[in-house]
Amino acid sequence: MSFELKPASTPRPRGRLPRSEATDRVYLSAVDNYRDTHKYQLPATEQDICSYITSMFGRYTASTINQRISAIKAWHVDFGYNHPFDAYRVKALLREALRTAKRSEYEPQELSLGAIKHMINSQELRAENYSREFAEQEYPRTLRNQAILLVGFWLGLRGCDFPKLRIENINLRKNSGAEILISDTERERVANLPSMADYCPVAALKAWIEILGRSEGALFVKINRWGRIERNRISTQGINDIIEELAIQAGLETHLTSKSFRQGFSQWAKDDGWTYQQIIEHLGLTPMRNHKNYL
Repeated sequence: MSFELKPASTPRPRGRLPRSEATDRVYLSAVDNYRDTHKYQLPATEQDICSYITSMFGRYTASTINQRISAIKAWHVDFGYNHPFDAYRVKALLREALRTAKRSEYEPQELSLGAIKHMINSQELRAENYSREFAEQEYPRTLRNQAILLVGFWLGLRGCDFPKLRIENINLRKNSGAEILISDTERERVANLPSMADYCPVAALKAWIEILGRSEGALFVKINRWGRIERNRISTQGINDIIEELAIQAGLETHLTSKSFRQGFSQWAKDDGWTYQQIIEHLGLTPMRNHKNYL
């Protein structure tokens, strides 16, 4: 994990635990939140952690609290510092924070269009503070993530839909949106992606495909920590990790997963006057099934 912080005193030997790149990025966002938003220092004191945990009482889900605590603990392990999380007072406060946590933990909240715009704006604001070299390195990731957000919302995709998207199955129509074939072993459907004046999903999709420079293969692929675009497609869990990371960076305190796209689009469509039939047709859903979780 490349936490950009020089230790204040001499640490003991590092003991970095193995983690995925996605987890590293989520942890880094959580540590940035601890330092930059809450203004606490690292390495942390017992009092710092107690104050930090207290600030989360009743505000976040248990998963968010555990994730943020795990990130700070991982920072101490990585840099060779003793952490204060074994202290009785810290453990007691953490148990109470989890007891009073929001009850939406197992019910992903909808990802609204306003939240998506906020996440995209947050990405662009962060990029303004990057060095030129790092900005160039992160540029492909920024384009990919914006395409994930906008395409995911306007097509109401689920996490399992993203790995099915392939470049050769996309028809970009000039000035009139795009057609995307979504196919699996059971069925296939053609989804229509609309053009927009602002935060356009088609423009985001075009920009990402252009930087990919490929005419076939998985649409949404992994990008390593040095900004190199890989061939391997992103898994459903990988999509969830990206959404979670972007939400943390944008300061959104909601529990979001890839299911949140469909819930968010469905709510937008209802507010815009769409009928139930229009919504399920756009999402490619079977009328006979119960879609109350989305609609």
